[in-house]
Amino acid sequence: MRKVLPLVLTLLSFILFPKVKLTFIAPLLTLSALTLDTSKVYRYAIFGGILLDLLNSEYRFGFFTFSCLFATWVVHSQRHNFFADKLWGLALYTSLFSGAKILFEIIALGIFSSLPPFTWKGIFSECIIMSVVDGFYALLIFTGPLYLATIIEKRYIRWKYQKS
Repeated sequence: MRKVLPLVLTLLSFILFPKVKLTFIAPLLTLSALTLDTSKVYRYAIFGGILLDLLNSEYRFGFFTFSCLFATWVVHSQRHNFFADKLWGLALYTSLFSGAKILFEIIALGIFSSLPPFTWKGIFSECIIMSVVDGFYALLIFTGPLYLATIIEKRYIRWKYQKS
């Protein structure tokens, strides 16, 4: 259940909140970065980027795949500073991942596409505010249910052994 729950929550977030501009795939990618080995993490990043590319028709196909891979490459070296079992660890790591991904997307769009001129207000709102919001999303939608599933699983095991 704990392995399927993050993917189900990600897909439900895409379905339930289609107009919200969050990086819905970021908690799944950061959770995989905290718990899996490097090759699987990059495969998850490719899968997440392709999913974002399929659901977004605004940019060329492969843009989000490359941005997810780049953000994973940048942030993956910092995974030893965060812990998957801590309540705030996933949220902070998701904020870091989201900030790197958004910063890369802004720079790439500025180089390869016509983008409105950079303003400090825009960079602050996109890179910092939205990264913090993505961290809170990871805390509420991912860490909460996973923490609740762990508590229910422990109590069920304890109840099962007390009964026998």
